[in-house]
Formats: sequence, structure tokens, C-alpha cells
Amino acid sequence: FMRLGNLTIETWEGDPTAKKAGAINHISLNTTDVDKAFAEAKKQGLNLVDKEIQSIPSFWKKGIRFFNILGPNQETIEFCQIL
Repeated sequence: FMRLGNLTIETWEGDPTAKKAGAINHISLNTTDVDKAFAEAKKQGLNLVDKEIQSIPSFWKKGIRFFNILGPNQETIEFCQIL
């Protein structure tokens, strides 16, 4: 992870890629209120991947809470709150 203010960039090696232009694993957008973001995504009828908010307690100091949607090209878009 690389972090500057509110910008966080995560890189890793290991997942296989599609080996074509534009191929990405996912895009993550930080939010300060994942509950509100999840409610708004449901209200707007976005293509939710997760039925409920997920969590990973081992990320960062206090963990993260997040959910994923599929974008217009079926790319995964994550909404993440760092706790």
C-alpha cells in the first residue's frame, strides 16, 4: 500500500491477469461511511456483488469494511471504509 492523504494505492503480485489492454482486478474507492454508500448503491439499483457489507479485520490498524459492485464493463468496483 502507498498512501498520501486520502489517496491510497494498493499493488500486489499473484492474481492471474487477462493479459489484454485495460485488464484490471478491481478499482477501490474510499468512503467515510460504508453503510450510507451501501444503502445508496442499493437504492440506485447498482449491480451488487455482495449481499451485505464485508469486513477484513487484519487490513490497516483497525480493519476495513467494504462492498463490491459490477461496473458497466463488468469490472469490480469496491467501496471501502478504512476503520
